[in-house]
Amino acid sequence: MNGGNFRYTFWDPPLILSQIITMQSIFYVGLGLFLSLADFMLSSHRSLDQIFKFQVGAARERWTWPSRSHGLLPQLPTLVSAVAGIPAARSLGMWWVVHRTKQCLDFTVTIHFFHLFVVWIYNGMLPNTVSWWVVQVVGMVVTCVCAEFLCMRTELAAIPVSLGAKADL
Repeated sequence: MNGGNFRYTFWDPPLILSQIITMQSIFYVGLGLFLSLADFMLSSHRSLDQIFKFQVGAARERWTWPSRSHGLLPQLPTLVSAVAGIPAARSLGMWWVVHRTKQCLDFTVTIHFFHLFVVWIYNGMLPNTVSWWVVQVVGMVVTCVCAEFLCMRTELAAIPVSLGAKADL
């Protein structure tokens, strides 16, 4: 037990590995569900390229609304999911799985590091579009801030104290 900490901490690799796998699963399931919903609403084709191919959502050409193959329309679900949908789901998942404010940044960066690695393998090169990097950074920031907020509220919750009879010493 550490002197300054109120909680017993120890190195538990199976726990950490299971938390990483769970959070990565929440990331991909949430992103897949959100993109499936967006594809259904836009009547577009569903593909793994939407998740793993960084060029798919890149704003390569001028604003061509409502073209479904070029411009900002393919980027829109990814941007919305990065800002609102997916980080909220990841934050709730992190609050449920990790429980620690101090570990939120670590798990958020780990999720995006593994996603970067998978995208790199899938494409055969590192992502080189600014829009992909912006979406990832915004997603990391929103996820981390929301998860830390939720975990901190839980950690700082009042501890119930029984007001029963006092013992005179």
